[in-house]
Amino acid sequence: RRVHKLDEHVPFPLILDFSAFACGSAPAVQHYSQLSSAEEAAPAHLHLYAVVEHIGTFSGGHYVAYVHLSGRWYRMSDSIVTHVTEDEVLAAQAFMLFYQAVGQQGGESGGESGGESGGE
Repeated sequence: RRVHKLDEHVPFPLILDFSAFACGSAPAVQHYSQLSSAEEAAPAHLHLYAVVEHIGTFSGGHYVAYVHLSGRWYRMSDSIVTHVTEDEVLAAQAFMLFYQAVGQQGGESGGESGGESGGE
């Protein structure tokens, strides 16, 4: 039996919607009384902020990363960083996908408005 790499595109969304599965519990609470506010509910929408793509065969190849930062997508291959479109990201043959809850630090995944830092 031979092992081989799946060599076809598997579609993935920019936003994962878990609202149908979300319950009101928050992670790492010490007491049930901490669940009283809606702001502490588990996030229902996760935004894609990075993709790792493997180019090559099962036995060898190269990894590139796509990262969403400050409202733009970038492709990183070794020391080469280029701006890419959202369509190019969605066309990648993803090896790993990274999603983040709206409003968290890091991938600035809160939409197309650009950076989400507070006003200056």
